[in-house]
Amino acid sequence: MKNMKRIILLGFLLIMISCQSKLAEKENEFISDFDLKTDYLDFKIKMTEIDTIKIGMGVGSCMHQSAERLLITKQKDSIRIESSINEDLFNKKGFNKFKEIVIHENDTTWKMGEFIEYYLAKSNDSLDSYPIYTISKDSTKIKIYTRGIINRDNIVADYCIVMKKIFPESEFHFYGEPIKDY
Repeated sequence: MKNMKRIILLGFLLIMISCQSKLAEKENEFISDFDLKTDYLDFKIKMTEIDTIKIGMGVGSCMHQSAERLLITKQKDSIRIESSINEDLFNKKGFNKFKEIVIHENDTTWKMGEFIEYYLAKSNDSLDSYPIYTISKDSTKIKIYTRGIINRDNIVADYCIVMKKIFPESEFHFYGEPIKDY
C-alpha cells in the first residue's frame, strides 16, 4: 500500500514537472522583439504573428473631416491589412470596414515604412496638438504632426498615393477617385 502511494505520488510529480516545462516552452515561443520605434521601416519583415500595428490617418480637410484606420497583423510570411473608413467624422457614424488585403512580407509595392520614415523626419512634435498620423503597437506610439494646411494636404496626398498601390481598384476618394462629381 505504501509503495502504491509512492508510485502515485511520483507519477503525479512527473506530470506536474512535465506540464511546467511545456508551459515555459510555450511562454518562450510567443515572445516578440518587434519594437515599433526602431523597426517601423521594416515592419513587414520584423513583425511576428503576435504583433498588431494600428494606424490612424486624418484624411479630411476643412469642412470635410474623414479618417482611415488600418489594422496590420502578420500571418506566417504575409501581412494582413484591414482598412476601416469614416467618411464624415462630424456625423459620428463610426468606422466602416472598407477593404482587407494580404500582401507578402517582401512586397516592394506598398511603401508604408518609407512613408512613415519620411514624414517622421519632417514632423514637428513640439506642436502639442492633434497629430495627422498615428502609428501604435500596444502602448508605443509614433505620431506625425504638421503645421499648415498645405503641409497637411501634401501628407494626405502622399498617403493616398501609398494606399492606392495596394488598393488600385478602389473607387474611394481617399485614394484619388471621387465618389461623386460635384
